[in-house]
Amino acid sequence: MSLNRGVMTVGLFLALLSNLWGDNPFIQGHKAIKITFRITGEADAIPRSSFSPNRQSFIAEMTLPNGSIGPAKVEFRFMGYEDVMPKAFVDSGLRHTFMGQREPACDENWHSFSTKQILTASGEIKEAGVVRSISDTALRDIQAGTMLPCYVISRRGYRKTQRLSRDTLVGQTQPTAGDTSEPKEPIVGSSK
Repeated sequence: MSLNRGVMTVGLFLALLSNLWGDNPFIQGHKAIKITFRITGEADAIPRSSFSPNRQSFIAEMTLPNGSIGPAKVEFRFMGYEDVMPKAFVDSGLRHTFMGQREPACDENWHSFSTKQILTASGEIKEAGVVRSISDTALRDIQAGTMLPCYVISRRGYRKTQRLSRDTLVGQTQPTAGDTSEPKEPIVGSSK
């Protein structure tokens, strides 16, 4: 009898999780918007879970709705049976476009996003960096207190990827004509 109750509990939990997340790991009630960004850093991976949604976090140079460029946190959400973003996705020379959501609940300041506290062998608490820089210059100018607006993406929201020219990467904020060649294969494919 106890085994049946356990199976029913797990089944009920999975059904509830499915209703909350379904195939689309976006937050219920938030409108999907078009977001364009290039990855400038990647946060250390968080251990994966088979029973709850997972996330992979990036720092990005985001083209904001008003047309300006600024730092933002991009959170890729996925289920345990799905793959993480491929290594080719994490390239500062690529501009990605997704349908995603602005999620104020996961906004974070740069200091909190980029560091963690660790306990040393001598018992001291020290801060350690947890963001791997992809672009040589992009992360240097972000001040510790800068608030990073959070955008949530999933594989389903993928639209396109464009390669940026060297001129764009050296300091221009907008690409010049003819510099947006498409990669030969899509960077973000569908999950298994």
